[in-house]
Amino acid sequence: MKNLHTVFVYQRRLSDLSFLTQGESLTNIVLNTNDISDLTPLKDLKKIKRLIVDWNQIEDLGPLADLTTLKEISAYSNKISDLSPLSGLIALEAIGFYNNQISDLTPLKELKNLKTVELITNDIEDVEPLSGFNSFEELRLTDNPIRNIELLSHIANLEY
Repeated sequence: MKNLHTVFVYQRRLSDLSFLTQGESLTNIVLNTNDISDLTPLKDLKKIKRLIVDWNQIEDLGPLADLTTLKEISAYSNKISDLSPLSGLIALEAIGFYNNQISDLTPLKELKNLKTVELITNDIEDVEPLSGFNSFEELRLTDNPIRNIELLSHIANLEY
């Protein structure tokens, strides 16, 4: 697995990611529609740029906290409520957390490289942590109980 750059495992009931611990060259991991709940085996994959883990059982993003090369993460339809492990991942350009239990966007406040943010169907009321951004290309917040969307009206390229 030393020279492997991409892993794609779709709809295989995969739950154990320990086989990825030797994937030191991995940059692209797609593990959609499986039974994954633990991302710990990914914590030392320092070259990863793209992680797609939609439709799994993930609650904790903690193992990703030191993956500073990560540019894109998508984890649609999981059980995620806490984005704080992402707060130091300043290379992030795109995040997708459709259909989770996220309410606090404060951990995203310093991620100034974010261009695409998809947080549809969560528990978000306060978008103030996103108000300092000027360069969003795509911001999707549909189906959230947002109190004041006007905080985002200054973003030049944003259509809503």
